[in-house]
Amino acid sequence: MKNYLAGYHNCRCGREHSTSLKEIEISKDAHKKLPELLERYGYHSVYLIADQNTMKAAGEEVLSILTKAHILVTVCLFEEETLIPNETALGKLLAKLPTSVDLVMSVGTGTLNDLGKYISDKFHLPFYIVATAPSMDGFASNVSCLILEHMKTTLPTHVPEAIIADLSVLAAAPSKMIAAGIGDILGKYIALLDWKLSSVLTGEYHCEYVETMVRQSIDTIISTIDEEQSNELSDSNRTWSLKAVGKIMEALVLSGIAMSFVGNSRPASGSEHHLSHFWELDFLQNNLPPVLHGIKVGIGTVTAIRLYRLLLTTVDTAGAPDFESAHTHIENFSYPFWQSEMRQYYGQGADEVLRLEEQVHKNGVVEVSQRLDILKQHWCKIEALIKSYLPSYDRFVSLLEKAGAPTKPKQEAINSTLVYNSILFAKELRNRYGLLQLLFDLGLSEIFATQLAELTEEEL
Repeated sequence: MKNYLAGYHNCRCGREHSTSLKEIEISKDAHKKLPELLERYGYHSVYLIADQNTMKAAGEEVLSILTKAHILVTVCLFEEETLIPNETALGKLLAKLPTSVDLVMSVGTGTLNDLGKYISDKFHLPFYIVATAPSMDGFASNVSCLILEHMKTTLPTHVPEAIIADLSVLAAAPSKMIAAGIGDILGKYIALLDWKLSSVLTGEYHCEYVETMVRQSIDTIISTIDEEQSNELSDSNRTWSLKAVGKIMEALVLSGIAMSFVGNSRPASGSEHHLSHFWELDFLQNNLPPVLHGIKVGIGTVTAIRLYRLLLTTVDTAGAPDFESAHTHIENFSYPFWQSEMRQYYGQGADEVLRLEEQVHKNGVVEVSQRLDILKQHWCKIEALIKSYLPSYDRFVSLLEKAGAPTKPKQEAINSTLVYNSILFAKELRNRYGLLQLLFDLGLSEIFATQLAELTEEEL
């Protein structure tokens, strides 16, 4: 995997691919190599970011190792039971940021990685991430996901210079966090399909080489699950070998490098992530306990597979969707009514959604009508594309279950109403074409949302 650090040049897509990630250390006792790395790059003063859990898992050891190596360390410890990457968290980071520091280092995973990456980028400081769980694929990416103005916002940042992961620490992580990492990678099935779909329908840039990288991460996860399937322990006691968590971590890092190669999260984030983000915002607005990102992505992927399968069966006598009805549907689209729905379902975050639509008009009559004409012209190609990219539903669910991950929305308190609303409105989070926008264009969103909501209600 370290071969990817050199980048890839003369790619057939016409772009040069590179990453500023310099070091990947995924091994037993990886933390002990930190002084050597810092000396190599001339770092002597570290701003260490952690929360109570990650401090116990790895932060105390890292602090001890750095202190013994005569490296000055300033600690920013978040004591909140649930850390939200919002303006309050950023304010604390800024308030405690030393006036003289060489390096920002987060000890943790998702939220702490995003916060550390963002604050270091803003102050033009290098960033290291010391991973405490193989729970998500943002370690090597060049974006940070924050909650700003009550909206899930993905912002461009630099990538870390180093990713350090001790196998013993990864294996000791809660089993659900490991399952979350697996769910995050398996969600790439939908992300890749959405990306390719958009390239056909909208002309969006697409790179086969980067797609191959992401598929490699999927294959690594699948082979790891199959190798570990002899583990028959219950979810609460599930254990993973050091080799297995190492492979999972490598797959997560590779996915992040793929994102950095194209400059955004497109190769690794599609409609399954939009559903996950919408559910997360709903939980935040209703003060409900958070659900791990990758767990929601896994459930979102199951939902997306079901939606794609419904699409393949919703054809007229000509073997294609009813494009005439789709055109009629968009011509009857009421922008004022849509605005009121955004106010209702996005609450304090609605202004950002409305600003995005005013900029790009992705729901506009002209824009949708143009896409429908292209879709009609290329329907046979689109249908073949979906069939070739879409995984087997039963196989996918089996992989999640073997990993100890939930597969049904209600297992994580995602009720039928929330499922319904997310299928209709989650697409408004980003200007990124995919399954959910496709269903809107075809006038099928409400029909499919109703069917999925009924299915959700029946399960469990």
